[in-house]
Amino acid sequence: FFAADNGELISSDSNGSTKFWNLNTGQCSRTLEYESAIKTFVFKSENELLAGTYDNRILTWDLNTNEIVNKLWAHRYSVQKILIYKKDYLISGGGM
Repeated sequence: FFAADNGELISSDSNGSTKFWNLNTGQCSRTLEYESAIKTFVFKSENELLAGTYDNRILTWDLNTNEIVNKLWAHRYSVQKILIYKKDYLISGGGM
């Protein structure tokens, strides 16, 4: 899905497993779990990953602990895209 600045690729499967892949070694460096599939990602900061889900939420993962620290009920349908605007504003779009 998404290539991070540190040479990692982030992928997600239909079971809610999100993996960080080291592009140099091809090895999985981290796995994050959630009960629904992830549709979109964006980094809020170096240690925070926002994820839009098929169950209509926006998650905030703390990458230091690999824990979800916030869940927003975002849309009536799945979250299709999320963006950070001027570091303080979250923009999201949902749809069927």
